[in-house]
Amino acid sequence: MAARASFDALAEALQLDRMAMDDHPVRRALLRLDYAAADALLNGPHPDTGQPGI
Repeated sequence: MAARASFDALAEALQLDRMAMDDHPVRRALLRLDYAAADALLNGPHPDTGQPGI
């Protein structure tokens, strides 16, 4: 969710209108992001070392 809020702040700073913001490829990618899978990849153990993620 922080990524979406950060993009919204960036779009506002760039003075993008609503249509440009909605059509922006970064925003579309954020809307498709599977946050549960991303969290598991970032916070789960590294497959090679077994150490915690970032």
